[in-house]
Amino acid sequence: MKNSTIQFQSLSVSLFYTTKGAILRGRSIVHELTILMVAAVLGCALGATPVFADVVSVGTIPDPGHPAGRSPQVSFTDPAAAVPVLVPAPLTVVQEENTNNDEIKVFNEEQNVVLGSALEVDQIDDNLTTIPDRPEISAGTEVCSHYIHFDNEGTSPGRRGVGTVTFSGQILALITQDSTLAASDAELGSPTTTYEPSLTNRGLEQGTGGVGDFPANNWTLQDIISFAGDTLTMDLQVFNVLDQFRVITECFVPILDNKPQSFPNAINLCGKGKIPFAFVGTEDFDPCSLDFDTLLVNGVEVDLHKCSCEDVVGPEEQTIANPGSEDGIDDLTCRLKTSSLRESGAVGPTDTEWEICLEDSFGEVICGTDSIKITQFCEENGDLTFISEQNN
Repeated sequence: MKNSTIQFQSLSVSLFYTTKGAILRGRSIVHELTILMVAAVLGCALGATPVFADVVSVGTIPDPGHPAGRSPQVSFTDPAAAVPVLVPAPLTVVQEENTNNDEIKVFNEEQNVVLGSALEVDQIDDNLTTIPDRPEISAGTEVCSHYIHFDNEGTSPGRRGVGTVTFSGQILALITQDSTLAASDAELGSPTTTYEPSLTNRGLEQGTGGVGDFPANNWTLQDIISFAGDTLTMDLQVFNVLDQFRVITECFVPILDNKPQSFPNAINLCGKGKIPFAFVGTEDFDPCSLDFDTLLVNGVEVDLHKCSCEDVVGPEEQTIANPGSEDGIDDLTCRLKTSSLRESGAVGPTDTEWEICLEDSFGEVICGTDSIKITQFCEENGDLTFISEQNN
């Protein structure tokens, strides 16, 4: 059951709405953030460090047609438009080193970055900004970064790429132009990916006389980007130069619930039974996709008895009077072997919380923290077992 006293380290969130929005200068915006990937109510026990804002899904859409003034225009059906595909961070996104006529590569970059200085961006809504008026996300804001890469093969005819990408965190801004991409590579780029900051026309061609245009060639409105909430929609056209841009989102913390539907989370480390916990599922987060074999408790390997996917608890705040109930969404429920927890030394007699971590299919580490109350603690010394009663 989720703790009702532990404070968050870096996020201030409420049950269904985040109150932590980016501060952007150069334009005035208000974020009405309806994040279903909620952390929890203030006072619920969460991980001390947010995990990441994952790509929830990629999708296709019908032919959106061409906007007036788009020149040239590439067919949606002949050849078939490329579609977004979620991939692990690649080794390279250098031009002609990661090409595909059928796929727009989407991958996560650095997560939980606390900006050391103001971050210049190009788009904070559906309207492109001109260079002198570019907004900034203020220093100290915590962000998660994701990358879109579309590079057609060799000198093949122009290719079109159309689709949607939905993230688990709200979209704050887009970085779409050469200079802003190059300026943010070091801080936000994947450490295992090689970028090409000096490449001309690496970014998008969006405008009709402003940033991102090729006036000499009349290449206008080649790339149409819009976003609302946590979902991005794109209609890209590439010819002999790739398209790349960066999506900046808010981060989230998954909810860990020890001993679902009970409070407090009393643990007898001298027992022989099993200790249950759950990662709470939401509409945007499927904890059942996590790798059970990567379990760590306070950084220490502990044996699991078993895991299953079932609805045991919702994300609401829990107390003794209201220990929680199902919400119709499957949670990852597991049972720790008490003997393994005791023998591993992962938990001490005075501990009042623990952190449980699992990895997803891309090796991203998902961690959550919840309160515990140790009622008995056993220490092994040869053939003797010392049992101490805990009163915390």
